[in-house]
Amino acid sequence: MASKEEFVTYVTEQMKDAGEITCRKMFGEYGVYCDGKIFALICDEQLFLKITKEGRKICPDLQEALPYEGAKPYFLVEELDDRELMTRLVQETVKALPEPKKKKNQHHRLSRWFVVRPIRARSRRWSLKTHRMVRQPQRQLPAKPFGLIFSCCFCLPAHP
Repeated sequence: MASKEEFVTYVTEQMKDAGEITCRKMFGEYGVYCDGKIFALICDEQLFLKITKEGRKICPDLQEALPYEGAKPYFLVEELDDRELMTRLVQETVKALPEPKKKKNQHHRLSRWFVVRPIRARSRRWSLKTHRMVRQPQRQLPAKPFGLIFSCCFCLPAHP
């Protein structure tokens, strides 16, 4: 059962004092972000918070549960009405989590076939579209010899 938009809005309102809280729909449910770090999931009208030592210190009675089949365990937060507790729990959890990895250049998958080269506009200033994709020429493979008969005669041992 997918979570309703009203529940997601209520949960994000409860923790809005912790930082910039945003939600993104993921695999039919919601991922919750604070200042660019994903720290929680909303699945089946329940809030699942990533497990950290700091979160365990703040709420030692939180139980662990799986948000969906095959997932890592998360804290299941059932008490959503206490805004101060939610704010403190979110802030400490986000502080304990590592920084998100920076995304690689989006052209890295195509770099085998394409080269990204800068282009110039006609007015000799850079245009808004500053790069273009240029197809790389096919690499020429060296010809394979068909055996010793066709190889270099200097490489062959002398026969008596």
